[in-house]
Amino acid sequence: MNPDLRLLKFVFILLLLPLFPKGQGIDQLLMEAKQNEAVFKDYEALMKYSEVLKIQPNHITALCKVSELFSLTGKRQATKEKQKEYYAAALKYAKHAYATNPTSADACFVMSVAMGRLAMMASGQEK
Repeated sequence: MNPDLRLLKFVFILLLLPLFPKGQGIDQLLMEAKQNEAVFKDYEALMKYSEVLKIQPNHITALCKVSELFSLTGKRQATKEKQKEYYAAALKYAKHAYATNPTSADACFVMSVAMGRLAMMASGQEK
């Protein structure tokens, strides 16, 4: 086989590789995340939803679930500072979800939960 043709085939294959999903597909990750949530493995579910966002950063379901899980797990943190960090992360993802789809009821819900959690943490002067 001609070396130039081999090189051309190799380059062509390299160019096509990014078009194919790497590792697990989004549907598989979402299913695993839901299964983890069902058995109260919130941290594992959070990691799976985060993996979805690495593949598709504007995935509305994953954005909402990450925000919801940060709000949920934030309540369990030992210190107030750690709780604030989790609630701030929840608000960040909620804002992204709302910006992605402002008509989404889930995006509006997680935004209100995150803002409510942060408001409950704020002192009277901050409110």
